[in-house]
Formats: sequence, structure tokens, C-alpha cells
Amino acid sequence: MAPPESIVPMSRISTPPGAAGPGPLHAALRQVAASIARLRADGGQVLEEDTKRILITPTIEALGWDHIAEIRNQYRHNRRDNPVDYALFLNRSPVLYVEAKPLGGSLDDRKWIVQTLNYANAAGVDWCVLTNGAESRRRMQSTDDLFALGRLAAGTTLTIRGREDFAAWVLDGQTVEFKGERLSFNDWGQRVTGWTSIRIYTMACLPDGRTLDQFRDKAEAASTTP
Repeated sequence: MAPPESIVPMSRISTPPGAAGPGPLHAALRQVAASIARLRADGGQVLEEDTKRILITPTIEALGWDHIAEIRNQYRHNRRDNPVDYALFLNRSPVLYVEAKPLGGSLDDRKWIVQTLNYANAAGVDWCVLTNGAESRRRMQSTDDLFALGRLAAGTTLTIRGREDFAAWVLDGQTVEFKGERLSFNDWGQRVTGWTSIRIYTMACLPDGRTLDQFRDKAEAASTTP
């Protein structure tokens, strides 16, 4: 797995099953690349809305996502959530969040990275991308990743920060056992707190006191060390 904050081309964000072949895709991406070069040559500031209209939306559509059935703009998973710029759907469920920033905007701003991850974590979406239309950063490791890599084992005890009496036990990369029920990580956290959404990675704690967020930060560093 690539490091979560490595820069990758915008065109590699994701392609849904049954997407168009490489011919139309390459043609569309060449046009987007030409638009990037033209905007940079003009030298003026490019607004976020223009970046989305000229660069990001055409790229997502070129990758095969259908704008009527599979793309939702300014999507809120819950009414009180902040909207994400793009939510990409498969089988009527969000599977990828894309948060846009202006062309030329630095993707190193930790505030933007955390914002994007928080949007995805609150909705239980494993994949998220922060992009300025020319380059993108992919999301950090999910519980599925940690489980598959053997870093989060079945049977691991988890608690919710500040509510240590409501422990759950990891079953796999997506679910825990809580009071005899099999629940997703998010559903367990919401059950314990009574909240309608939860940033489970910052609230769920391992026996040593680290949150899942702190644990996966260390896991990512370990996975990319030569």
C-alpha cells in the first residue's frame, strides 16, 4: 500500500466496475492536462469552483462514474454533517469521498487532510481523496487494512474514549462484538455515545490507550520504512 499522504495523479483516484476503456479515458485526461497547463500559464488565481468544473468533475466522469446515479455533489451523510464536495456511490452506498481544493493549493496543509479524513470516518467510508485537480492524496489505512496486515487482531479489546465501561472485541476489519451483537465499528461507537455520527478513529482506544488514529499513524510509518 502506498503511504497515505503520497502525492498521486488525480486520474488514479478510482475507476468503477464496467468503466469505459482506455481510449476515451486517455483522451479526456489529455484534455484535462491541457486545461491545467493553460490555467497555470495564465498565472492568475484559480478558484475552487473553477477547479471542480474544469478539472475534477471531467476527471471523475472520464473514469466512468455516472453523474446521475453515482456522483453526488455537496453530499451530507447526516443532516448535521459538513458537506463533502463529491460522494461516489456504488449500489446506493457511498464508497469514495473526494474533497476539492483550488488548483495550486498545497495538499500539505494538515487541516485539509484531517477535514477530508473526518468526513469519511463520520460516514464509515473507507476511501477518500483530497485533490487540487492536478494531484491528490489518498486516505489513511482503514480498520480493514489494519486487520488484513495483522496489525489489528481478532479479539483485540477496544473502548470508547471517556466511556471505558463499554468495551467491544474486534471480530474482523469491519465489525466488533458488543453485548453479544455484531456491529460495525461506527455503529458500536454511536451506540455507546448516543451520537448520530462519530469519528471512530479518534474515539476508539486500544488497551494501551492509543486511539485507532494514533495506531494507524504508526502502522503507516512502519509499512513504508525500507
